[in-house]
Amino acid sequence: MSSLLISGVFATGLGFAFAVGAWSWAAVAFAGWLMAASLLRHLEGDDSPEASDDSLRVVEANGPRISVEKLKDITNALNVMICIIDGKERFVYANQAHYALHGHPGKNLVGMTLLENLGPVAYQEIAPYIAKALAGERVRFETTIPAEVLGRELYFVSTYVPRINADGTVNGFYSLSENLSDQRAAEFERQALEKRMMQSQKLESLGVMAGGIAHDFNNLLASVMSSAGLVRRGVAAGDDVDEDLEQIEMAAQSASDLCRQMLEFAGKGGSEESQFDLRALVREMHDLLEVSIPSGVELRLELDDPMGSVHADPGQLRQVVFTLVANASEAMGGRSGAITVRAYESELDREALSNTYLDDELPAGRYAVLEVKDNGSGMTPEVVACLFDPFFSTKFTGRGLGLASTLGIVRSHRGAIEVKSEPEVGTRIRIALPIHGNAEKQPLRHSAPPVDDWQGEGTVLVVDDDPGLRRASRRILEGCGLEPLMADGGEAALDILREHGTANVDLIVLDLTMPVMDGAETLSEIRKLDPDVKVLLCSGFSEAEVRERCDGLEYSGMLPKPFGFTAFASTIRTILES
Repeated sequence: MSSLLISGVFATGLGFAFAVGAWSWAAVAFAGWLMAASLLRHLEGDDSPEASDDSLRVVEANGPRISVEKLKDITNALNVMICIIDGKERFVYANQAHYALHGHPGKNLVGMTLLENLGPVAYQEIAPYIAKALAGERVRFETTIPAEVLGRELYFVSTYVPRINADGTVNGFYSLSENLSDQRAAEFERQALEKRMMQSQKLESLGVMAGGIAHDFNNLLASVMSSAGLVRRGVAAGDDVDEDLEQIEMAAQSASDLCRQMLEFAGKGGSEESQFDLRALVREMHDLLEVSIPSGVELRLELDDPMGSVHADPGQLRQVVFTLVANASEAMGGRSGAITVRAYESELDREALSNTYLDDELPAGRYAVLEVKDNGSGMTPEVVACLFDPFFSTKFTGRGLGLASTLGIVRSHRGAIEVKSEPEVGTRIRIALPIHGNAEKQPLRHSAPPVDDWQGEGTVLVVDDDPGLRRASRRILEGCGLEPLMADGGEAALDILREHGTANVDLIVLDLTMPVMDGAETLSEIRKLDPDVKVLLCSGFSEAEVRERCDGLEYSGMLPKPFGFTAFASTIRTILES
């Protein structure tokens, strides 16, 4: 095919491309290669009878004529970098896109070698492909040019097509390259966003599951603890049966602690919030932290910067600090080094918050930051991705919730977590909590009165979907001289209240989480019947969540699940005698 025919094919293809209004990389690369071939032949003096000095004829007879200058204008309008290289790796031709990125202002690339133009670093990146093209092989490849060459890291997709003489020898190649750096960066950003969304969805699913399991277990444990407490009342202290019952209560309490951690992971754990300075909490823990790390590891505290207060549960944050320091200690792997604990205030914008776990569209603003950093073994990206999964461990089969409960605590405090880690370099974990000006007013907490010999008066309605807990509650109430009424759900409770009259019920003990009609809905209907009847809410969730669910509805108190005989009886006595 002559250069004229090649030009004609390209011109026709170009017209079609403009007609449809879209260019694909493959179409542009193919059209650009045809144009480069045509230009090369013409610039080198194509003296075929079909050519004229100032124009090239299209394939169709008597068709329009297009000049070399016009073809040059077209190539210069393309974003694809087109150039022709001879057998000595010198430029024969380069379009404006090539000049814009690789050219030298005020200088002509023609006659310059690739090495002179690109420099040794970028040249070494493409040298293997140059060799293949000069050996007669058509190559297509991807390459990344380091930032020090052109000011920023750039990513290219290039095609080299051998330039073959009439005798079959190779005399250079045609080069077509497209700068896809922006598209690649956008793709990486899309993948990162997708990864964060998947991580958030996974954590949300695990949280829902953990919260559901913890709720069901709390009901079972409340039944076990209440029944054991009832039996112990009739057993002499020191008796073998009394000791066995004590072991049952202790085991149930341990299981209750695990349920609490599961609820914390779900972001719904119980809390006793107050306003305090994060630095004071870390200083208070210094001695405990220091004895918990190996002797060859130095504990450094950086707490001098002034900062605002957080509104949080100090007990839960102590658990967070201890967990992070314990993990950092394990990461040291027996070698010497340092663990640094910092507490400081930072102004975080939306961009910074969007790169954390538990972003949840947190608002930009002032945050108190707790940072724990070590120079231990570090973690691979694969390990970091599983870091907050329950029971995950890199050493052996997981044995607890570990950082999963930390995640739940931070979630419940509307905070965020950032993890940076590199193998053999170390790990840095930052916890960001919003800074508050004033402490939220907390419900009054009563000290538990003695109930060993207490006998009360009145009628108590217990509303709970768990039959074992209803049975234990009935026996406790009867043992305290109270008349029990039992309902297995909200509808049944409302029927009983309508039948007996709210004036004849002294207290309603209401479970917050029930099927069909939950505690909040039931409380709303109860208030329509009687705005003054006393209601004690029972839940394993935090008081903050209970207040949110029962927004605007009055209740007399809250009893955390699971509870034993003493907690149940003393809370009822407190409310009835208030």
